[in-house]
Amino acid sequence: MKTLYLYQNDLSGEIPSGLGGLEKLEDLRLYENRLSGSIPAASGDWEKLRNLYLQNNQLSGQIPSGLAVSSL
Repeated sequence: MKTLYLYQNDLSGEIPSGLGGLEKLEDLRLYENRLSGSIPAASGDWEKLRNLYLQNNQLSGQIPSGLAVSSL
């Protein structure tokens, strides 16, 4: 499984739109940081993404409609 774990790192700011370029990513964990803003629309490129963990941040807005994941 292709994973990127960036949880509990005190990250702040918005999620970079370039993160959507990781089209082979299957598991993305960004929880328990200080991320703000919304999930970038470019994240729709995550075709293989199965797990997306965003809890305990200060994110706003809605999950982009093109983002199809099995677990939020």
